[in-house]
Amino acid sequence: MFKVSVLLYACLYVAVLVAGVLLWNAAQRSGLVEKVESFITEVGSYESWRINGTVIYERARIIGLVLATVGVAFNVVMTIVFNLISDLTGGVRVTVLEDERRPPAR
Repeated sequence: MFKVSVLLYACLYVAVLVAGVLLWNAAQRSGLVEKVESFITEVGSYESWRINGTVIYERARIIGLVLATVGVAFNVVMTIVFNLISDLTGGVRVTVLEDERRPPAR
């Protein structure tokens, strides 16, 4: 379970970071970032207010690593708990029956 969880969260981590970079670049090219900055400057009566994309990316990278590590640990612990409960209760038995009846011919 550890290996599968690491692979899953690594893929999610990379996908979210790449999507974030692509969305940030699209927002910058379209001028949305400047519009938001000017809006907040006007509404908040600030002299200047800037959104620093590099800081946002660095924080997202660190938070993503922490969340991925916590997710892997949670999956491993839940797998251990499930196996212990399954050992105590005897597990769940699933029986599949094949139906030999055929539909009526037309």
